[in-house]
Amino acid sequence: MTKKSKIWLCLVVIVALLLSISCQKSKQSEQIPVVLADVINIENALITVATKNNLWAEEGIKLTRRSFSSGKEALEAMISGQADIAVSAETPFMWATFRGEEIRIIATLNKTVVKALARRDAGVIAPGDLKGKKVASFFGTSSDFWMDELLQKNGMTRADLRLTNLKPPEMVAAITRKPPDIDVFFAWEPHIVNALKEIDEKNATIFTSENMYTEYFNLSCRKTYLDKNSQTLKKVLRVLLKAELFLKSNETQSQQIMADFLSLDLGIIKNLWTENSYKVELPNSLVNDFKREIKWALTTGMLPKSATEFVPEKVISSGILNEVKPERVEIVTQ
Repeated sequence: MTKKSKIWLCLVVIVALLLSISCQKSKQSEQIPVVLADVINIENALITVATKNNLWAEEGIKLTRRSFSSGKEALEAMISGQADIAVSAETPFMWATFRGEEIRIIATLNKTVVKALARRDAGVIAPGDLKGKKVASFFGTSSDFWMDELLQKNGMTRADLRLTNLKPPEMVAAITRKPPDIDVFFAWEPHIVNALKEIDEKNATIFTSENMYTEYFNLSCRKTYLDKNSQTLKKVLRVLLKAELFLKSNETQSQQIMADFLSLDLGIIKNLWTENSYKVELPNSLVNDFKREIKWALTTGMLPKSATEFVPEKVISSGILNEVKPERVEIVTQ
């Protein structure tokens, strides 16, 4: 090869590299920015697995995660404009809608249980022992709803407790403090297992909502965002469906991703895994769950007089999922 040919070959290679870099930058610049208010919990596996496996980029999404300790906080961040979309249980979504917030559920991402952790040295062995005890709940959340159901089933009301309103990380600190500030707290994972790091399991009683109540972990957004960004939301759901497929095909790897995300032992994650049902869907049971909670809201006295009407079928937007995965939509929305 002549010297001149070598020079030309080098120039061709350089130009090709520059064009490749330019295309990559162009592709990156075309990515749609989406800010998600999410929750540091095991319920969030689809989003966490999608992030770990770079699935967002496959659909042209540049995702920014802003994490909170509860869906209630995540939802409020989205409502205030700090995020485009959010994940939360149905209970805080209901309360926000009651006060007039124009928000919509796009899909359910998981169904799970909520729990309570009690200290045996405070005399709590069975639900009936809760009477007169120092109990923490995060008001307006799914575990707060279930607490009232558990109390009612055992002939009690909130008035029978020495009740305080705390966020889950505050609950863990309060029950593990020496001496403890509370006897019991109602929350969800990983807060129960985090407390068990400091409390001997032999000194702990755990109640779960299994066979009583199912929490629905939902993806939601403001109505104004939905109206203007339906194509982006379709991309988001396609990513989550890919994550669901990966999770089912690679269970142990997905569990390890969640163990790393939550800084927990893999064995703990495996034990909690069966309590969750990761599936992108809109089941009829979500509407039934809402109707139970509406009745609860009307009887608690916590509903403000200015509350707006709450009709589940009007605040669940099935259109996006119906276009992406129609067989996953059971709800007939208004």
